[in-house]
Amino acid sequence: MKSGNLRSLWIRWVIANGLGAVGGAVLSFVQWLVLRKSMQGAPIWIPANMLAWMVGMPIIFWGIDTAQRFNDLTSTIIFLGGVLLVTGLVVGAIHGAFLVRLAKPGLTSPKISLQDNHL
Repeated sequence: MKSGNLRSLWIRWVIANGLGAVGGAVLSFVQWLVLRKSMQGAPIWIPANMLAWMVGMPIIFWGIDTAQRFNDLTSTIIFLGGVLLVTGLVVGAIHGAFLVRLAKPGLTSPKISLQDNHL
């Protein structure tokens, strides 16, 4: 790989990670406002989303970059659908790992439990 290509790849990776971190913080803020009322561990939710999207956003960037090389629309749509599916699986797995931790007894406030369906 040429040094110019490597530098370009590095710049795109940094931008994708930064966008993921900022986007994750923005997307999770309102969710955190709800979670903090019922879970003691809620402060971890915003960094968890930032981490998830820092991993997910480079996958999307790679997918868009790769899809531009395709010659037909059908292949592009199928490929991008797969990229979005993989991104959703990765981001969802990271979110899920943190949600499992948040749902543990002791981190839920005594006022509201997850079984009360108040969320």
